[in-house]
Amino acid sequence: YRRQDRFKNHLHLNVDQMALPINLLQAMQTEYDAAQDGYEQAMLSYFQAMVAFLCRVFSQEASGQDCSFLPVVRAFAMIEKNYLQQLCIADIAATVPMSVRHFVRMFRLIYQTSPIEYIIRLRLEHARRLLQSGSTCITRVAAESGFSDSNYFSRQFRRHYGMAPRDYLHYLQGTHKI
Repeated sequence: YRRQDRFKNHLHLNVDQMALPINLLQAMQTEYDAAQDGYEQAMLSYFQAMVAFLCRVFSQEASGQDCSFLPVVRAFAMIEKNYLQQLCIADIAATVPMSVRHFVRMFRLIYQTSPIEYIIRLRLEHARRLLQSGSTCITRVAAESGFSDSNYFSRQFRRHYGMAPRDYLHYLQGTHKI
């Protein structure tokens, strides 16, 4: 991609900035070594935190550098900050500014997922944390996680985690009605 787009930027981290990525990598390694239930999801969460951190550092570097995907990095940070609110891909693309088609294509190229799938994944992780913290009303969890339709939320939760939210609650409570 650097050759194709004459990319001239490189991310430079100072010693202080390296501490967080190193800690996240160590946490990923610990999860991998322990291989407890859900370790893949935990590793993915650590990885996403690292990507978000690196995007923020990159976007704070000196402006004026030639970077064709810097707008997508800014959009990524905006999604990370506002994923619980109602988001429209056209609105996100307009703030960058890019056409929707180009924005989605660049987002997929950089992050290997679509913006919608990424938003859904963030919302589902938030919902899972709410369920783990003791929330038992699926409709409330769906609403607090940015889903306006609890049936859609349940379908997405099942697709992502392999079980319905209600079954996940039973699993957490130890009743194992899976």
